[in-house]
Amino acid sequence: MIRIRRIGDTFSRPPAPTVPDQVVYSFALRVALLADTLSAGPASLRNSPRPSTSASTFSSTSAYTPSHPSSPPLLGRQSSASSAASLGLRKDVSALWNKSLAKSIDLLKEVSGAVDHFPAVALRPLELRLSRISAGQDPSYPDRDFQEAVRHLQNKIVGEPFRTKFKREGNVEELILVFATAAQGVLRTRHPGAPASDWIGLLDPLIGQFAIVVRDCLKSLNISGEVLTRLEAHAKKFSVRGDASGRRLSSVSAHSVGGVADPRFTHDGLSLDISRMHMVQVVGQLFGQSQADLADAVDELRGRCDEKAAYNDLRRRINSVASGTHRSDFDADEAFTQWRKDENVELSNLLLELISRNPALRGAPDDFSGALVFIPPEPRATYARLVDFALNASPEEGGMPSPEHRELLALCASRWRVPLPAQVCALLESVVRAGAPMPCIDATLDELEGSHSTWEYSRWPWSERVALYASLRALFDSLLPRLAEIFRGSLDIPYERIVLPLERIYADEVFREDARDLSNVLKHLRGSVVGVVERGYAAKSASTKASFADAPPEKALEPMLSLMQWLMSECKRYAKAFPRPLFDTIDVAEIFISTAAPLFVSDLTTMQDALTAVATRAAGAASDADLLLLYNKTKELKKMHDAFSSEPLVIRFGPLFGAYVRRWLNTTADTMSKVCSSVRDIIDGSRAAIGSLLDLEWPDEIESAEFSTRLSQAIANSVQIYARQLEEAFVNELYPHQEEEGEQETWFAKARLAVQGGKPLVPFVFEPKLLVKLNNISAMRLLLDSLSASLNAETIGPLLEQHSAPIPPEHARNLFTVKIVSGERLVSSDGSRRKLDTYTLLSDLAGFQVARTRVAPETNDPRWEQSFDILVKELSLLATVYRKVPGDSPDVLGRARFDLNEQDFAPLARHDLALPLEGAFRQPAGPSRILLRVRREPEKNDINFFFGRAFRALKRTEKEMSRLIVGKMLPLIQAYLSLNTLRTLLRTSLASLIDIDPCAALTLGAKFNALLENKAEELIPDVINHDAVDTSSPVAEGRRGPPTPAEVQLQAIAPLEPLVDYLNDQLELLSNTLSIEAWAVFSGQLWRVILTTFENLFLPPLSDESTEMKPLNEKELDIVFRWLHFIVEFFHADGEGMELSALHGVKKYRELTLARMYYDMPSEDLRSEVVQSIQRQALKGPPSLNRTKSVYAQKNLRAIKEAKSEKAKDAEASGAAVILRILRMRKTFSKNNSLFWNVPPRPLLLFRVEIRLRLREVKGDEPLLSQEVHNLQYLQN
Repeated sequence: MIRIRRIGDTFSRPPAPTVPDQVVYSFALRVALLADTLSAGPASLRNSPRPSTSASTFSSTSAYTPSHPSSPPLLGRQSSASSAASLGLRKDVSALWNKSLAKSIDLLKEVSGAVDHFPAVALRPLELRLSRISAGQDPSYPDRDFQEAVRHLQNKIVGEPFRTKFKREGNVEELILVFATAAQGVLRTRHPGAPASDWIGLLDPLIGQFAIVVRDCLKSLNISGEVLTRLEAHAKKFSVRGDASGRRLSSVSAHSVGGVADPRFTHDGLSLDISRMHMVQVVGQLFGQSQADLADAVDELRGRCDEKAAYNDLRRRINSVASGTHRSDFDADEAFTQWRKDENVELSNLLLELISRNPALRGAPDDFSGALVFIPPEPRATYARLVDFALNASPEEGGMPSPEHRELLALCASRWRVPLPAQVCALLESVVRAGAPMPCIDATLDELEGSHSTWEYSRWPWSERVALYASLRALFDSLLPRLAEIFRGSLDIPYERIVLPLERIYADEVFREDARDLSNVLKHLRGSVVGVVERGYAAKSASTKASFADAPPEKALEPMLSLMQWLMSECKRYAKAFPRPLFDTIDVAEIFISTAAPLFVSDLTTMQDALTAVATRAAGAASDADLLLLYNKTKELKKMHDAFSSEPLVIRFGPLFGAYVRRWLNTTADTMSKVCSSVRDIIDGSRAAIGSLLDLEWPDEIESAEFSTRLSQAIANSVQIYARQLEEAFVNELYPHQEEEGEQETWFAKARLAVQGGKPLVPFVFEPKLLVKLNNISAMRLLLDSLSASLNAETIGPLLEQHSAPIPPEHARNLFTVKIVSGERLVSSDGSRRKLDTYTLLSDLAGFQVARTRVAPETNDPRWEQSFDILVKELSLLATVYRKVPGDSPDVLGRARFDLNEQDFAPLARHDLALPLEGAFRQPAGPSRILLRVRREPEKNDINFFFGRAFRALKRTEKEMSRLIVGKMLPLIQAYLSLNTLRTLLRTSLASLIDIDPCAALTLGAKFNALLENKAEELIPDVINHDAVDTSSPVAEGRRGPPTPAEVQLQAIAPLEPLVDYLNDQLELLSNTLSIEAWAVFSGQLWRVILTTFENLFLPPLSDESTEMKPLNEKELDIVFRWLHFIVEFFHADGEGMELSALHGVKKYRELTLARMYYDMPSEDLRSEVVQSIQRQALKGPPSLNRTKSVYAQKNLRAIKEAKSEKAKDAEASGAAVILRILRMRKTFSKNNSLFWNVPPRPLLLFRVEIRLRLREVKGDEPLLSQEVHNLQYLQN
């Protein structure tokens, strides 16, 4: 059994008076004797000689039977007066009852002051309620006697005289008296011939029920006041008396045998043997009195401790209350008034019960002389000492007073007029002094909380509030050290046994209101909790570190995981045990987590090197699952700590777990680079990796951005690998591999083709299963955009650029985009000018292949237009041009060297290189040269940089695959859109019928106006619709006559009909098979190839050399543009095909329209126009850097769309370049009369000069190259 320590009273208040134990014993015995007297019979206890003590004794071990079947409450008032049924008088019970009730009513009026009348408005509802009860319609009152008594009452009050008087006076007690008379008549009728003592015990319950009916009627009408208080008292009193009456009747009946009185009892039923006086025996046993001493004390008190003495004490108490002598005990008048009213009611009830037992007291004169008989001089102190005796003598395990002692305490509190607050304080003080066990403390606190229902703290006397605080503080101070002992581990009991009482005390209004500063005490308690946590964690940590050192590598993290599990389970246990802070201050769970979590983090930091070794060990490394679990648990610990504590827990996750994440990222990158053969592989791998990374919820934003960047690099690499593999698979399927023919078979095939007049023309028919591969690019592009959004790349990129250090110069690399544009005037190694199949190979000086173009068939001026990305710091490259020789090794046509470095290439600027080709022994390979375009962009460890590279790889693959598809269609397109087709057409009779006057009539000014007003259709003749042909014309009817314009137009486009049929079939298949995005790319590629084919009919490439190509005459040019306009209408398909804006918006289409305008102008005018065009361009200033070519311009679909829009704005046709190409075909063309023949083509010239001008503005006066000075002087003139 656990008992609290006894401590002294530390609260400053007047000391309580000391009451001798003999005084306590004497007054307790008086109350017990009175109680036994009142419970024995209706008459006063007679002075009778007591029997011999040897006749019957009551030892301390004898059994005790309490007078009540159940234990009374620990605190409270218990009435010891008897009811009307115990009077036992040998006279008419009805008359006695009427007199007693009348006397009680008079007395109640006397002590209550002004009477609160029964309201007249409630009379009618009361009559209706009584009518339902008498009719048996109210289930709350099924008692037939009560229903019959109500009917008799209705018969008595229906008369007008009673109603008038009752409405006027409203005397509720008179109404109760009338009902009591009616109920008495009903009971007499129910028991004919039986003495009144047999049924009188049933009267009180009926009266109590009637009082309840009247009370409920008033409550239903929301009527309050003193009348309701009196009805409450009557209802309670008569209900209790009814129960006690039955017990006393049974007791009285037992005291007679066969109607003859037992000589051991008085004629009123009181035993003359003290062993039968139950309450007397309780007192004697409590104070350790022998039977003889107890009998002597009873005999001494028997003569003066009677009903009369009790009556006089109550009357004197009433006078004392009425005089207001107790006003100083209360803070407010309201509290004193309420106490006086309640005290008067209780005193009146006690008087009423005494008069009911002894009606002779009603007229007895008041005797206020001498000392009080039953009320001690110091009631509170006497009661407190009696509580000490009851607690110390308690035989119960919980330390609570026994049932008989509880009954004695209740009787004494009632007779001594000890108010409920004083009883509570006495009990608390006694509990502290006696060192009562915890169950007793819990019960005492229950009694305290239960007292609030009848005695609010605001009504307590000030002295009792002071005493209550002193008791609560003493109890609190006694329990608090025990709680600290529990936390320290020196006391092995459940902490709930101490915490709950402490919280109940701390929540008490008086304690919280009057408590002095508890900060030092609570601070000490908090320190105890912290010490317990530190010691517990230290012991657990020591064992964990030992296990970590001994564990095998693959299980090295299990001890740390075990420690983490223990820590979190302990935190949850404390949180569950202490859901609220103790005393609103000490949050035990918060103390635990705020103490243990930093210790755990400190251990992790100490073991940082070991954890890094575990994560990076090559062999036997800890599994990803264990590392991930430890990381997640640590992150959960931080969240838990931050939820409890106001200060966040600082954990440097990077040094602790960064090595693991980087290892996982590298493993993921290796896996993704190996498993990327399909879109599904990349989708599953990328999404799983991103999901795992996002699930980490890495606390450090910068480190999280670095991890996302590394993962984006892995995704970009896998996408680039996939793009290369997809392109290779597409090429292999589009061009099935065939074994090389032997040399004899190869020459035989060439001879056969020479005899037959060239290669056979076979239209290529596509299969859907081949074309769907192009759709994978669109799907991959959408996937890549969603992955970029999932990683929040738009936010991560700028954040990392702002907070991360730049790449060190020794490790910095550049992304060089080398575009192999074209070759010029290529000749074979033997010097012949025959058509060649050529390709270009880029390699380093050691011969390692870097990139290779496709084969450009049968041309000496090939255009490869292929771009390659080379990521290096700097590199020297060789561009070697080969001629593909069937059945033999390739023939080297020449090579050129160039260096990729930061000095020669400004960032993001376009650099055009025209490199002459060298043959063997570094000798010039004739006039041959290769044109390259180089851009440099510094590499950045940026997520958008990596996604941009991935999007660029997809774009190039898509473009190349589209080019390959177009390449299969190109031979047929070139065969029909050719000079042979044109000249064959002109050799017919149609040549003399074409009218070129509409074109010739346009002056130069009109042509410029048409171009400026976007009326290009005026420069290109319209295509006549087939449906517009007049079938009634002479030609249509077979008659001779001039052809109509529509017939001429049909004749002009007739050679293209097979081509249109082929395109119509194949384009329908392609549009139905390809996705919208893939179709847009393919159709745009096809349209540019067709425009290039038209361009090659009448314009040579741009060069400083003369050309063998002859200009077309006006008729030929007219037919070419008729074809062009027809093809435009075919692709537009009356709005169902490509948009006219897309067809006309292509830069090459605009150059064709310009060529049509400049084609027949004189050479001098053309030269003048070139100079003016260059001057206009120079006046615009140096061009800004084209950022649409940057990797960042392709970081996501939105950026790609913006770049396309920006590029479309800048897509202006170069009039100077078109004019120079036209001049190449003029006879007056010569290097000596041109400023441009000794320099690269115009775009390269202008860009290099403008870039140098910009560099001068930035870097200062830097000397220009001699050629640049020459060009600059020209521009300035």
